[in-house]
Amino acid sequence: MPTRLLIILCILIVEGTNLRAQDLGPAVKINTLTTNSSMSMDPRTGETVFTGRVQILYENASLTADKVTFNRVTTEAVAEGNVRIERDGAVWTGERIQYAFASRKIQAELFRAGQSPLFIKGEKLEADPDGRKYVAENASVTTDNYSEPGYFVRAKRITMVPGEYIRADGATVQIGSA
Repeated sequence: MPTRLLIILCILIVEGTNLRAQDLGPAVKINTLTTNSSMSMDPRTGETVFTGRVQILYENASLTADKVTFNRVTTEAVAEGNVRIERDGAVWTGERIQYAFASRKIQAELFRAGQSPLFIKGEKLEADPDGRKYVAENASVTTDNYSEPGYFVRAKRITMVPGEYIRADGATVQIGSA
């Protein structure tokens, strides 16, 4: 009888583990990129803080930063220090970026972003929850992929819907160096 009970208990544990793994959805992979990385977790909030260079992979997105506060349940991350996010061929960089992997919502300060043929930099960036509309403030946009582009449009507000339109409010065009 104890052997049969042990077998039943093992089956229940294994089945329960399989059900939980299926409920989690896409896998999250976390890599530490330096030997002096550290991690602390708050079981109440589900947040884990990683310090030292860390990389988080989720589906086709990659986030790399010096410090990341990550919530595995919501897939939201607050990344600080040399932040780089890559997804679907697009790249976002900045010193502080909030990013929700599942919804693709992004908020960035002092950022650069690009996916050929369009490159943008500015003070603030937000993307709507479905990741289709981007709004940048005090920003410039160009097709010239250089840190100091030869031409660009500078605007108080730039709204972009990839593949559809770019709208620049309060815009000026600059050709050559300032």
